[in-house]
Amino acid sequence: QAAGDPGWRYRRPEYRPASYSYNGSAAQQFFTSFGTHQAGLLQRVATATPGQTYRFSIAAYIWSSNEENTQRSAVPGDARVRVGIDPAGGTNPYASSVVWSPFATFYDTWRVLSVDAVASSRSLTVFVWSEQTFPVVHNDVALDEAYLGLASGAPASDEPEVESAAAVEPASPEPAAPASPASPTGITLVSDANLRLRATVYGRTLSVIPAGTPVAVLGRSPDRNWTLVEYNGQQGWVASWIGAYSGSFDALPEVTP
Repeated sequence: QAAGDPGWRYRRPEYRPASYSYNGSAAQQFFTSFGTHQAGLLQRVATATPGQTYRFSIAAYIWSSNEENTQRSAVPGDARVRVGIDPAGGTNPYASSVVWSPFATFYDTWRVLSVDAVASSRSLTVFVWSEQTFPVVHNDVALDEAYLGLASGAPASDEPEVESAAAVEPASPEPAAPASPASPTGITLVSDANLRLRATVYGRTLSVIPAGTPVAVLGRSPDRNWTLVEYNGQQGWVASWIGAYSGSFDALPEVTP
C-alpha cells in the first residue's frame, strides 16, 4: 500500500466462475467489493515461432456499480481493461517488454479486445489487466473466449461493442467446402470445441463438439489457425490446436474462409 493510499486501493480480488458468458455456459470472473484492484490473469505459451506476429484476443465484460442491478452500472468506478503480450515469454506485467493494447472503458456489454506482437523467443505470455479509480460497491470483470494465434493482415484494434456473439454473424454463409473430405485425415478433440461459422474467434458458434469426439477434416485455413471439419452433417471451423490429427496437418488442403 503506497503512502497516502486511503486504504481501499488495490485489494486482492476474488476469482470464481461467472454465471454469464460471451459464448457457451460460463466465463472467468474476478471482482472487488467496496474497493479497487489492479489485477488480472496471465498464461505462458511455449510453442511460438520467433519472428512471427501473434494476436491475443479475449472477450471482456465490466460491471462497475454502486447498486445491485446486475444489468446496469450505476455510478461506475472508472473501470478499464487492457490486454498484452510479452514477446519474450516473461511473466512480469510491469516489464517494459510487454506490448499492451490501449485501456478500454465500457460497461454492461461484452467487448473483444486484441493486441499484436512479434515473438522474440519460443515462449509468449498473454495478460489481461483490470483496474479502477473509485471503490464502488461492485467492481466486477468477466472474461471469455481467449484466443492466441498468428495474426491476420488486419491491424490490431479493439473490436466494436456487440450485444452477443450472434451480432457479428455475416449476412450470408461462406461458400460451402467440398461435400466430402478432401483428405482422409480426421481430428479427435482433446477438449470441448466450438464449431464456428467463420474461421475467427468472433464467428458465431454453430455447435459445441464434445471432447473425445472424432470428426472428419475437410481442410485448414491459410494461416493454419483453423481447421474446417464436418460434425453431425454440419460444416464449420474449430481451432487447429485443439485436437489430435490422424494424418499430416501440413498435407491438408487450404480452404480460404
